Amino acid sequence: MSFYVAIISFLVSVSVALMLLAAARNISKQNLTFLGLLHLMFLFAFLASLVLSSGGETPNYFFLAYICSRILLSGLYLRSEFFLPVKIYFGLFTLKIALTLNAIIRVLKKNDKIECKRTIRRNFLVVTVTSET
Repeated sequence: MSFYVAIISFLVSVSVALMLLAAARNISKQNLTFLGLLHLMFLFAFLASLVLSSGGETPNYFFLAYICSRILLSGLYLRSEFFLPVKIYFGLFTLKIALTLNAIIRVLKKNDKIECKRTIRRNFLVVTVTSET
């Protein structure tokens, strides 16, 4: 179940980040600073949960919140007039989106009942997934 929560959260955060990248403008530096600190809070909560955990098998959703907040904030920070190192930090993370989608495609290809094809049409990656039943 936690796998599905992670995949759905990742895809929703990518979609919202693309919308923010296209639509968000003129956000104050004070709000961006607050959101950046909230993002760091998720990182520290994840690290604290690792240190303080008793080694149980429960899923840790702080890392998911950290990853999704970084994806969401990348859409905001890339359109803003914020410090260049912060924009680079969030900009490099957008590369992870392409790598993760590629990993999902490879996992789907390993299943014998699923056929997955990748083609490029008009500068867009088109993924076609068909199931043999």
